[in-house]
Amino acid sequence: MDLQDKITVMRGVLGCIVGVLSVLTLSLSIPLAFALPIVGYGASAVIARLFGAQSKWDLYLRATHVYFATWLLILLVIYNLFQ
Repeated sequence: MDLQDKITVMRGVLGCIVGVLSVLTLSLSIPLAFALPIVGYGASAVIARLFGAQSKWDLYLRATHVYFATWLLILLVIYNLFQ
């Protein structure tokens, strides 16, 4: 698996995790639930650096849509299932 695939899969999995955490914190604080994806995206840039990404494209922009799409999808599905 090459670097681009690793970054895409990592951001997809991290988007799912942050989506679940956002649902769990939604009852506590709505701004916190929507701030978690920003923090998680920063963490994904650090993890991408650990994978060996050097270019700004790989660090910050590759698979951004995957991350936020999985976060939003998991957030909406879990929220609707348990409400």
